[in-house]
Amino acid sequence: MNCVIYVDNDNIKFSKYEKIILDKFKNYNVTVKIFINENDLSNLDHITKKKHNLFLCNTPSKSKNSADISLTIECVDDIYSVKYDTFIIISNDTDFIPLCKRIHTENKKCILCYDGNFHSYLNEIYDETYDLSELLKIDNEEKELEKERQKEIIKQEEEKKQQKIEKQIQMELKKNNEIKKINKLSQHKKNQLSPILEEIFNNNINKMAINQFQKILDKKKIDYRKDALGHKIKYKKYLQLFISNNKYIINELDYIFLKI
Repeated sequence: MNCVIYVDNDNIKFSKYEKIILDKFKNYNVTVKIFINENDLSNLDHITKKKHNLFLCNTPSKSKNSADISLTIECVDDIYSVKYDTFIIISNDTDFIPLCKRIHTENKKCILCYDGNFHSYLNEIYDETYDLSELLKIDNEEKELEKERQKEIIKQEEEKKQQKIEKQIQMELKKNNEIKKINKLSQHKKNQLSPILEEIFNNNINKMAINQFQKILDKKKIDYRKDALGHKIKYKKYLQLFISNNKYIINELDYIFLKI
């Protein structure tokens, strides 16, 4: 649907309500016509001047008749065109009631937007009426609610981020504690083997078969069938883990050698 918006800018400043007006009628194909005096025109930003149709209404006297007359003439011309289905008047004036009735004679829709005192009988004349100040209030409240929602979302994200960091720290602590535990248990295993190896290799022996060493461990009741965490392990793997590599080495023929 095509609609045309007529703004009595002397009566209601379009710049104040532009966003909510265009948002309210976003489902229409909108043309905006602003009837404005020279002083207000100079205060409009460049984008608004380029975007909308401006009608300069000079008012030598303090009267606003010039804008009302210009708006009415333009609207009458548009009524008899096939361009628009809906006519929207932005004004607090009741002077446009005859214009609304003329629009209705052509079976076209007429809407009033106001921000001042409102007479309830206008609801019977116009197809729809909207209080711009109320729409602006609702819009501002929604913005505030959205800000609060965004703050809450950011807060929740920060909390999740913090929880993730704390979880990672706890995991790292747990991992470090596990490593310390394994190192401690591994050192215990090494401490069991070290004096036995010292005793053997201090007796002018430079090598020993691992199966021979196994018999010694059996006599000393050293459990070589489990690793530091108590998991089952092969005997040779046990020796490779817990014999000090700084002093001893196990070769491919399964002999333990004292490093030279």
